[in-house]
Amino acid sequence: MPIAAAGTQVLLTADQLAHAHTELELMSTLVKALPHQEIQDEPGFAGVESASPLTPAQGQAWRAVRVLLFEHDPARAFGDLRRVPASSGEFLWICPDHYAEYDPGLPSIPGT
Repeated sequence: MPIAAAGTQVLLTADQLAHAHTELELMSTLVKALPHQEIQDEPGFAGVESASPLTPAQGQAWRAVRVLLFEHDPARAFGDLRRVPASSGEFLWICPDHYAEYDPGLPSIPGT
């Protein structure tokens, strides 16, 4: 910290340094005014550990499938399939013939 403080005097003008000091004091005051309470897990709360619906073994299997696909398709063309989000939140791989059903493209504006 002392090295960083010494560096600020070289890199910042006196006005910039005064402004930064004022901002830091304001932030310190705001942080002190925040209520201090412990965060408790609530029933039904999805924590970080439950963020993925896959078990570690399933995740490992899907990573192996990904490696296999990349080995057999180094250009990553995926048979010209295109990834689109479904309304369920999942991703679908769609052929070019049906892609317009999921992404109609930009609207055409007459006269431009």
